[in-house]
Amino acid sequence: MHALVRLAVREGDAATARWLLQDAERRYPDAPARALISVAPDVLGPRLRLDGESPEFDEHPGTGTFTVITPHAQRAAAALGPVLPRLLHVDERGTVMSWEEREGTEHEEVYTPNHVFDAEWSEHGARVSLDRRDR
Repeated sequence: MHALVRLAVREGDAATARWLLQDAERRYPDAPARALISVAPDVLGPRLRLDGESPEFDEHPGTGTFTVITPHAQRAAAALGPVLPRLLHVDERGTVMSWEEREGTEHEEVYTPNHVFDAEWSEHGARVSLDRRDR
């Protein structure tokens, strides 16, 4: 099931991915919720700078945004809310940094987001966007 969900997401077919997740939920009603979560390793897209300084940034407008495909999008957005501020500590390489490291001079060359927007949701999933406030 996870492989089919990943394929549907990769093809941009959120409706099919959501249907597959709903079907798995119906088939396995006693499965813990974590068993119905699938994470693709490339979910955040290519490893690009998120600060807009790199010329590749404009060619990949989805960078800095990720979507959680789920049949329970409103619940997913609500669950993401309390943890979104932690994304301010994750640099472009996926390293979690403390406030001291983030503000220190030794890590200035590595981008961390300046702003995380509230999670949005639609019928297919919850979307999280992070970037500079002025973009």
